[in-house]
Amino acid sequence: MWSDKAARRDVKKANDFLKDVAGGRITVESAFEYREDGGIRIALPQVPSKLGLKKAANMLLAQAEAEEAMHEYTKPFDCRPMDGAFAFNKVLKDVYGMTALGKEIRSFFGNQLPELRTVKVSPTEEVQVPFGLLQFPPLGAEFYLQERADDDYGMAFQVYVMAKKKYEIEIRGLLMLVEAYIREHSIYRNKALIGVGRIINGSYKEPEFFNPYTIDRSQVVYAQDVFEALTDEIWGVVETAELLRQNGNDLGNKVLLWGENGTGKTLAAGITAQICLESDWSFIQARWDEDLKHVMRFAELLGTPTVIVIEDVEKLISQNPQKMDQLLEQFDGMRTKGREVLLLMTSNHVGELPKAMTRAGRINRMIYVSDLDKEGVERLINVLIPAEQREELDYEALHTAYEGFAPSWIVQALKGVSKQSVIRTKALGQPLATDDFVRCANALRAAWKLHTESEDRPYKPELVTAMRELIAEELRGHYVDIHDDGRILVQG
Repeated sequence: MWSDKAARRDVKKANDFLKDVAGGRITVESAFEYREDGGIRIALPQVPSKLGLKKAANMLLAQAEAEEAMHEYTKPFDCRPMDGAFAFNKVLKDVYGMTALGKEIRSFFGNQLPELRTVKVSPTEEVQVPFGLLQFPPLGAEFYLQERADDDYGMAFQVYVMAKKKYEIEIRGLLMLVEAYIREHSIYRNKALIGVGRIINGSYKEPEFFNPYTIDRSQVVYAQDVFEALTDEIWGVVETAELLRQNGNDLGNKVLLWGENGTGKTLAAGITAQICLESDWSFIQARWDEDLKHVMRFAELLGTPTVIVIEDVEKLISQNPQKMDQLLEQFDGMRTKGREVLLLMTSNHVGELPKAMTRAGRINRMIYVSDLDKEGVERLINVLIPAEQREELDYEALHTAYEGFAPSWIVQALKGVSKQSVIRTKALGQPLATDDFVRCANALRAAWKLHTESEDRPYKPELVTAMRELIAEELRGHYVDIHDDGRILVQG
């Protein structure tokens, strides 16, 4: 294939392009330089005694032998393994019109066949790219695409190269293009993600794409003051980011949404993801059990404004009280670097949050996501039940019937209204009456009461809680170790 004249010409064109990318030609001996005028004559010093023909010939021969010798190159990348593999494959295709070929790895422990990995690039799209040991005839090189562990970033990407020295500049140019492609076109850029990648049972799992548009935000209703707070502190910031930059405003925000189950905190996060995708932001719903240092570093390297969501933040604190402080400090550190990151946290148990977290200035805004007010109940009914399906309703009676219900409970009650109408009228398609809504609400009242009176957290005596907070505060910045003889050592 590569003996074909046209193919060789294309390869030379690609190699010359990579040399330009890398900024020139690298030689082994500093005594040699290549002519800029395109001439082919070899220039020697005007005074022959400074460099005789024999010595020059020996140097040229050594240069030729050195350029034919095999060398190794290793290039680490700050990206997830599949992000790097996708970029490597894409750059090869763009430059050479082809990709590398998988190669079997033979070892004492047996043979490993060429590997193709499936890379998800969106919630619904995936592609296959070669991984592991690859051969690439145009450069006479072998590339080994690898995973590597990084303390700050987590699992990352690395390319190990085996090639002749004479191709070093082309290979460096190729790897520079891969790095630039990742920086500008990461598969995780301007996407909605769950997690940033982690090890599960010894295997690495890439970040997970999700589709936030399973939520119909036109049917999500909040009390007016809650809606305004969400708009002012989260949604509006994302939507008007460019104008806020021009106005000199800081886009970095730390927002806590708190309230009972079913009030719409998770829905608010989903709507935020939609607005991020529509505004060229990235969205990360962090897993509370993953290393948040990796989450923050991942967001920083995406290169786009990003919203990071941590749901049920009290779980993080109960796991390790110091992690919350570390998270907020890392967030503040990113802001000092000029990174545009908005941190959104949710909690069902705000009373479990330590005072150190809720003190003034630690969190920019705390939004209580409350039950619906009278106007909110009316809006929710009007959104979910079209006007042509209902009579003129008595909203005062409905507000009383749904009093205390979280929005999710109201939605559940509304699902049974059409059934109630059939039972009342003994007919199909009759307009829904106020009484149908009230009876459905009353039918759920006992279940709602049981739910609200149930404990979803073990009761902690106030003294125990206070002691834990006191001990955690005293040990902040220290760690505890147990000596071989049983002594407990606290060290700073």
